[in-house]
Amino acid sequence: PAFRAYNNTNGWVEQTHGSTLPIAFNATDYNIGSHYNTSTYKFTAPVTGVYCFYATLYTHADGNARYIYIKKNDAFYSGVIISNTTTMNQNGYIYDQLYLTASDTVRIDYHHTSDTATSYYAGDSSADGAYSFFCGHLVG
Repeated sequence: PAFRAYNNTNGWVEQTHGSTLPIAFNATDYNIGSHYNTSTYKFTAPVTGVYCFYATLYTHADGNARYIYIKKNDAFYSGVIISNTTTMNQNGYIYDQLYLTASDTVRIDYHHTSDTATSYYAGDSSADGAYSFFCGHLVG
């Protein structure tokens, strides 16, 4: 099983400020085994094993710190802070290996404090490349 998901909006995506919400990775470049759901934004492990997951978000410069979280079964597993206190847009990355049992789920959540700008730039795989995406695969 392996997948690469992205948001098919070609441009900036707004997300509720001050809330922690799943990223709407609603399209895939590939989804081997169909274990990533483009409606719930979750990967469901088909078998027990170690999996690698990676996500990146291209975030807007305006605002305060932003956070990317890996959620396992809807609970916090790991996270990173992106400090957007400069005048430059920034990429935030998260990578982790998770031991999953069959039917465990994994998704990416995003949080940012109040600001006046849009949240992250999606880009569209067919247009200018996905600037923000989520991918994963079974290691074994």
